[in-house]
Amino acid sequence: MIRGIEEKSKEVKGIVEGKIRIGVTVLKVTKASYKGDINHATDIKGNKIDSILYKNKLHEIISESANKESWFIHVSKEDNYPGAFMRSVPYFVLTPELEKIYGKRATQIKIAFVGDSIDEIMPSDNMKFSGGSLVCIGNGNIGFPGTARRYNPLTTAWDNDIPCLCSHNKHYPNGWAESGESTITTVHLDNIEGNREYPTGNKQVLVLGAWRDFISYDKDTKIFQLKSMKASCSGRYTLKFVTTESEGINLVTFEGGGMETLYQLQATLNSIKGIFGKISGIPLYLRVKMNKRKSKKFGTSVYPSVYLHLPYSVDEIMAMRLKRDMETTMLPVHAADTEIEPVDFILEEEENDNTD
Repeated sequence: MIRGIEEKSKEVKGIVEGKIRIGVTVLKVTKASYKGDINHATDIKGNKIDSILYKNKLHEIISESANKESWFIHVSKEDNYPGAFMRSVPYFVLTPELEKIYGKRATQIKIAFVGDSIDEIMPSDNMKFSGGSLVCIGNGNIGFPGTARRYNPLTTAWDNDIPCLCSHNKHYPNGWAESGESTITTVHLDNIEGNREYPTGNKQVLVLGAWRDFISYDKDTKIFQLKSMKASCSGRYTLKFVTTESEGINLVTFEGGGMETLYQLQATLNSIKGIFGKISGIPLYLRVKMNKRKSKKFGTSVYPSVYLHLPYSVDEIMAMRLKRDMETTMLPVHAADTEIEPVDFILEEEENDNTD
């Protein structure tokens, strides 16, 4: 159904396509270097929006630095300012059409999906980066022959149809260890694709395109005992939906990341499908929430993520499930908005000694 709407959107008048996100490109500007005035304004929802004139162009102030001596201003990639970088924000960066409805600081929007296949309305991948470059992409399946594609540093080519080795495997029921470590911990010499040693004495072998530390090697059996591989993939997903408060059909995509968020969204969609027998046409809120991440190296940091909220009380959900009166295209949005907040989580980041 998603493909059908995407194709029709190119033909049918009144269908608008756009992308939203929770991050913007910013540039740091010191207050002392700015000699002009600050432009004060408010959006349609009354949110205070301040801007400054920089390089003969008005730029919105996103936030202040921790020491209050600088601003982070919103710039576009086309501005091509040296030193610009992406920064997360605790609200949706919307399209101009949606800003007319929700303003510039919206933390929730009303949406509905137009398909029942989770793979279509939220396609996703597990990705691993090394040195800033993508080196592996898969879907978490560890079965052989596998579905992942991994960059092979020896051949400088991409190997296909290999099993995932390092995603958050504790979330998968098909043979992964509860500790989140790889079950592939031994390998025969004949299956070693390469080896390397660092000046520190750290030795690694190349197994299925991934560099692995090993504990020992048995000369008689020719078996390497590998160190457990810690979870190091990053989840990437794209939500595809329509907004229910805009005129016409507004087909929107949201691209996000994070394994925990990916699993939470998948679990929510599966729950909705289990309750109603479908996902399409069910009114939902897409919301931003702030999470804490705890790292031994960097301490505690706060970052935004998204989640889906069903605007019905438990009693209403149970009544609708019993009646199974779900044949209409769209359910009416009820005034009751019983909050069912997801559980906050703190990610304990492990130090990664892997050098690749």
